[in-house]
Amino acid sequence: GAVITKYLRDAYQENFRNAFYQEIFGDNTYQLSFDEAGVFGAAELKSWGVLPNVIHAFTKNTIQGSKDGLNFTVCELDVQGKERIEGPSAWFHGLYVICDLNQKTKGTIQIRTPENLHMEQHENLFSIWNMDLKQLKTDAAWFDEAMNIYSDNQQLIKEMLSEEMMKKLLTLHQKFHRQIWMGIVDGQIHVAINQPKSFFQPGLFSKVNENTLGKQRKNIEELTILINEIMGDH
Repeated sequence: GAVITKYLRDAYQENFRNAFYQEIFGDNTYQLSFDEAGVFGAAELKSWGVLPNVIHAFTKNTIQGSKDGLNFTVCELDVQGKERIEGPSAWFHGLYVICDLNQKTKGTIQIRTPENLHMEQHENLFSIWNMDLKQLKTDAAWFDEAMNIYSDNQQLIKEMLSEEMMKKLLTLHQKFHRQIWMGIVDGQIHVAINQPKSFFQPGLFSKVNENTLGKQRKNIEELTILINEIMGDH
């Protein structure tokens, strides 16, 4: 029946992906590993505060690795929230990236682009204004003109937002524009990219051949470029 069909499909999909990513990750410089499961849920996502309007959150297809001794995690994320009064709706589908930084300082810096603030204001989302953080300035007027920074610790901003980091955040904003959300939480940079593309989903009944492997290798290449852009020289 339907239950058996679903069981067989899920078992096939899991075996397929395990074989798939063993092949792709066989030789890589980032020590990448793949797990179909997610690594965090709605409670953690709410506590980090990088994404607004989190009522339900679902993560899957996690890739973990390291660069220059610093760890990173990338997973697919779906977020359901509440837009005005219409009820629950899925407003985010994309990648959520967490990367270690050299500094291990405790505290939160939320980085909001003009697009983020426009969405939070006009969609009446649970937002930065619910987080008891102040809007603060950096030492760089060129950055403050482009981005809004919220934190409860001016010293943390001095420690974490170096000129290199600010340039990196602006570069990410320019690349992903309306789709990106960013923050720094307890010495880790969080980047969420809202986009329809599925990075980790090979065709369900595809054969593991050079064509399908090639497509996924290209996805992994895009992913490592993104990690380099986020972590830079860290």
